[in-house]
Formats: sequence, C-alpha cells, structure tokens
Amino acid sequence: MATIKEVAAAAGVAPSVVSRLLNGDATLRIRPETRDRIHGAVEQLRYTPNVAARSLRGARSGAIAMALHEVVNPVYAEIVAGAQAAAADHDQALFLGDVDNLAQGSGTLVRLIDGGALDGLVIQGASRPSDDVLAHLANKVPTVMLQEDPRPGIGVVALPDEQAARVATEHLVELGHTRVGCVTTMRGTRHARDRLRGWRRALQAAGIKPEPTDWLWGLWNEPESGARVMGRLLDRSPDLTAVVVCNVIAAIGALGAASDRGYEVPRDISVLAIHDLPLARFVRPALTTVQLPLAELGRQGVDLLADSTRAADASLVVSEPAPALIPRASTAPPPA
Repeated sequence: MATIKEVAAAAGVAPSVVSRLLNGDATLRIRPETRDRIHGAVEQLRYTPNVAARSLRGARSGAIAMALHEVVNPVYAEIVAGAQAAAADHDQALFLGDVDNLAQGSGTLVRLIDGGALDGLVIQGASRPSDDVLAHLANKVPTVMLQEDPRPGIGVVALPDEQAARVATEHLVELGHTRVGCVTTMRGTRHARDRLRGWRRALQAAGIKPEPTDWLWGLWNEPESGARVMGRLLDRSPDLTAVVVCNVIAAIGALGAASDRGYEVPRDISVLAIHDLPLARFVRPALTTVQLPLAELGRQGVDLLADSTRAADASLVVSEPAPALIPRASTAPPPA
C-alpha cells in the first residue's frame, strides 16, 4: 500500500500539501497543475487515505483505550467498570490493552494509536512507560495516567490513598492499639508513598511514634506477596498488635502468615486491608477494610480525557466518595 510520502514524492510536493488537499482544506492555495499532479499520483499509486487518522483530525474515531497490568485483577475490574460507564457517556467505545507491551512501545495499542484509530489513552498499571514512550503517545493522543505522579503534558487522576491509610490507622488507634505496623505496596509508586504517609501521620496525630522497624514495602496483587511481606514484618517486630495491609488481595496471605506464626486474628493481632472486594467478606476472619472509590477513579480518568482543555496538565485526586471504613471480624482491641 502506497504512503502519503510516496504520493508527495511522485507529485513533487511536501506530504503536508497532499494531506491538506485530500482532506479538503479550503485554505490551501496551489496551482491547478500541482493539484492535477497530486491527483494523478494518487490514482497511479492507488493511494488510500487513512480514514482513522482523518477522523481524529476532522471528527473522532469513537474509541479510546485503557492499558492495564492485569485485566483479570478484581481491583482493576472496578476501575474498568467506571471507565466503561464514562466512555459510554461520551459516546466512545473502550478498548482494553496490556500496559506491559505499551511500556515497551510495542503491542496492539501502540499500533492503533500510531494508525490514528484511537481518540485517547488511559494508563493504569505498575509497568510505567518510559518518558520517551509517554511523550510519543501523548503527542499522538490525549493521555491520562491513573495513580501516578504529575508530569508535563499528561493528565493524572489518583485515589485519596493517604486519607484511606489514615482512616485505617485511626480505627486501630481508636480500638486501643499503640503498636500498629504497615505493609505497603511496591517501592517507587505514588500509592505506596501516600499510604505510608497516611499511616505515619495518623500515628503521629495520636502521639505514637512510627517505628522504622514497623513497616515494609513490597506488596503485590497476590496473596503470596502478602504472606511473604507480613511474615518478614512479624519476624522482625513480633510485638505488633495490629497491621494495616495496603492491598486487600495481599491481606489474605497476610492472615495466613500471622496464623503460621501462632497469632490468632483478631485476638492476638488485628489485620485491616485497604480496598474492599466481595472476597473480604468470605475469608475467615472476615476482613475489616477501607473502601476506596475505584469505579470513580476510572470514570474521572475518562472524563478528564474527554476534556481536552484540561487533559494535558491536570492533576486530580478523587474526593467523592471519601474512603469508608467497613468493620468486620479481623479487628478488635489489643490483647490485655
């Protein structure tokens, strides 16, 4: 298939002149013979314009994409549900893709963006594209990142993670705990820093000194990581009476790690998870959680994408609904 550059070369003009002529640019001023040469080259080379690319310049392609690390992750599923609802409100179809391929500058989503088949991109996931890849994507389509630090040219929407960790820690302090630990998510991520900050500030506000041995990084969206990190924390700080686990899926493994070390939850140690999912009701003991507005995160990401006047530089934190404590059976006053 011929390209617009080949048509331009055959007609002896710049590619931009070919593009403007074929897109019906009324401001284009060229000689009639130049116009004839371009049309002749189009016919001779059998050039077909990229309809998707033209739709972005003129109207819209009618589709946006969300790049995720784990499409089957139940936490991400709530975010996707909110994004889909918002996309429908904006008359857009929502495609899902793999953020790991996107981070390497490859994969289906990159091809669709380069081909002009998408109106915008929302990125959610731990595998962050490099600055060069992000700059390339943002130059092609409006781009919004979820749960990331602000950066030029890209909109950001984040959860109220610090507030969630404060709500969690304050609940444990109100129960009477003075040795409250924290296991947070992966080092270098915005949500890990914010949740750790919320834990620290809640303890400090209660007059309790956060001990450096009472917290660890390293949770992932899997029970195995919760068991591993919780086990390390309890091995080095065995006198903790409560722990905030900053991922509800990892908290299932954290319960197992406590049990393996002879702790009975909540008699000997309380465990509280950030995020709420249906599975939190069915583990034993049922997990006390702090619910975050995951669906609203996805919705506001797409809403920001649709607002072209703000999408390139806005940095928002979801404020409503606020993080909500859901008390269940895994928290109780500390042992006497």
